[in-house]
Amino acid sequence: MAHVTREELGAKLEAVDARNRSMYVLLDQKLDHVAELTRLTFDEAKEAKLAAGRTKWNLLFAVIATIGVGIAVFAIWSQAVHMVSGLLAGGTP
Repeated sequence: MAHVTREELGAKLEAVDARNRSMYVLLDQKLDHVAELTRLTFDEAKEAKLAAGRTKWNLLFAVIATIGVGIAVFAIWSQAVHMVSGLLAGGTP
């Protein structure tokens, strides 16, 4: 085994320490990025859940309105048919 001087060993340890610090900084940046993505994903999931709830109610009201319009059209049509049939039968409207 080769003899290593104290200065060489100190320089190698400083190089390893610097490399480790840069790796920890990079790891910390990656963890921050993952945390940000997780926060964004969580916020998007909350917004999607709220939007789904609003969509459900909007769809329900649209269906109720469509049924109401259908009933109104049927009522108007039935009155028109009754009036026309009365006129054709010779009665007064």
